[in-house]
Amino acid sequence: GAGTVDLSLAPVEPDSPEAGNLDGALVLATPSGAVVASADARGTLYPRLRATVAAGVHVLRVRSVGEGSPGAGGY
Repeated sequence: GAGTVDLSLAPVEPDSPEAGNLDGALVLATPSGAVVASADARGTLYPRLRATVAAGVHVLRVRSVGEGSPGAGGY
């Protein structure tokens, strides 16, 4: 049924040197691709998505994003 979702992206081993290799974003969508909610937390590598959604099937996409301009200290 309809309700609230609370989804977080976090590494399994946060103290590992490899843990910082993903600056992620979360996108919750319908099966046809319509975006229901998204989270791309600036200033942190691991976003949290909280949303109220209608009943039905949803797809969670995790993607890698950068921050800032690579020429100005971003990545």
